[in-house]
Amino acid sequence: MPDCDPCEDLSGLPELEHKWLRGELRDLKECQVRYIFYTVVATGALLGLAGSVNFGDSMKALSPLFALVIVLPFWWIFFDKARVITRAVGYYRKIEEAIIHPGQESRLFGYERSLKRFRSMQDGNDKSGKRLEYKESQDFGLWESFTRLLLLRTSHTYWVLVYGVFFVLSSLCLLLSYLLKVEGWALLGFLVAAVGVVVSVVCNWKLMWRLIYGPHSYDTNEDFWGQVLKVMRDEA
Repeated sequence: MPDCDPCEDLSGLPELEHKWLRGELRDLKECQVRYIFYTVVATGALLGLAGSVNFGDSMKALSPLFALVIVLPFWWIFFDKARVITRAVGYYRKIEEAIIHPGQESRLFGYERSLKRFRSMQDGNDKSGKRLEYKESQDFGLWESFTRLLLLRTSHTYWVLVYGVFFVLSSLCLLLSYLLKVEGWALLGFLVAAVGVVVSVVCNWKLMWRLIYGPHSYDTNEDFWGQVLKVMRDEA
């Protein structure tokens, strides 16, 4: 974020932040692409290594699960980055608004400073006593949303496909381990891995749903930023 002296004229702040945040968003999205690439390559390499090395029976059955050390963390990180992106895009829209309609009612105070207020209002411990108010924006229920995602009837197909990639890779690791007949002490390792996969499947699906239809969506974050900036403008 470009440094700004509090005493200087900040009339050009929207243009500065517009350029800076656009670069940040580009970097975040490129980072997501790298996560997917590294996950696919690393999983393929580890599964290939597991099949070529002469392990004992128990260890050989567990060897496909080694790839989950890469798949599961990157799965969580990818969707956490997506949450950061939607929040940043919400502010980016406010920057565009300030550029198109300059004036006191569209005044900005700097991204990092505003983000601090965003988080405090989100956590409910802001000095103003106000919290972010979430207004449900989806026009259909949870089950219909679930069906639409499965059928790729969404404008955010990218997220659904990426979720599918991580789901298939983690499921493949479990399936290969199961087919190698996990027995004895290796069964405990398999069960721990299976629990990790199930938790990741459920939690990341829930996060993806919130990114598309819920409180982490682009439109909701834009509304949240409107609430934050209104409080800051009233205090200024």
